[in-house]
Amino acid sequence: MACSSRVSALLVFALSLSFTLCTGRAALGDTLPAGSVAGDFNADGRLDVLVQPADATHPGEILLQDGTGALSIQVQVLDPGFLGLDWVRSDSVAHTGDFNGDGRADVLLQSKQSGGVQAILLTDSTSQLDTITQTIPANYMGIDWSAATHTLVTGDFNGDGHSDVLL
Repeated sequence: MACSSRVSALLVFALSLSFTLCTGRAALGDTLPAGSVAGDFNADGRLDVLVQPADATHPGEILLQDGTGALSIQVQVLDPGFLGLDWVRSDSVAHTGDFNGDGRADVLLQSKQSGGVQAILLTDSTSQLDTITQTIPANYMGIDWSAATHTLVTGDFNGDGHSDVLL
């Protein structure tokens, strides 16, 4: 019977996660550009967007929703090599989650290259990413954390108010 309850709990979690991801995207009208990820970067309860640079010559940006729901407030421009990381969407995947529990979306930047370094960046009170707070080195815990071998999912899996990472 224990196996059945674990399977049920896993199914409920998977359905909840799917609903959360789908409703988050639907709240923005399914209009997210390629290489973008939603998150509440200013803790106002509305989903905002981080758009990764398309290539090495075009910057990305963080866009906040205005009072009408339009993504019209640009709070940060992200150069392709911002903070020494490779932000270009063909080389990395951005994930959002509230890693420090302040109500603002933070970013985990995952390399698409096997052996690459992953980084966690916290959003400050001005809705900007300004420092790398943690790096996850290649083969940390004996695992290749790159998007070449693993898909990451963020969420508060243990209910402590901080996002966790499911690998």
